[in-house]
Amino acid sequence: MTKNSIEYIPILPKYRMSIDGTGCEKNHSLEAISDFILTLITTLKVRPRASQVYEVTDLVPNAMSGISASIIFLESSLVLHTYPGKKEAGLDLNVCKEFDFKVVERAFKFFFQPRIIDVKISYVVEVMQ
Repeated sequence: MTKNSIEYIPILPKYRMSIDGTGCEKNHSLEAISDFILTLITTLKVRPRASQVYEVTDLVPNAMSGISASIIFLESSLVLHTYPGKKEAGLDLNVCKEFDFKVVERAFKFFFQPRIIDVKISYVVEVMQ
């Protein structure tokens, strides 16, 4: 780098959304959860690179069993956990482009039908080194 050159540091914006639902009235199958995730992927117009949706079983029946999913996008990631025994579901979404938070919130409410929902949204700027 010369004395007169300018150093450019790439900046990566991130939108983070976390939804926690309690008192979820719907207990969904592995196939239904996969369809829900596909709907989110289509709605957000993100490009999945890798995904895994699996049923989690615990040694204690209904304690922490449920369905979990993790999807890596070209633009970031989505993680979903369901706990039918506790009537809870949670979604964490990190996307490196703008998206409609309300659409995701409405889809979560419609699909899981929680009695109580907690939504957290943040905007983070990361400086790439």
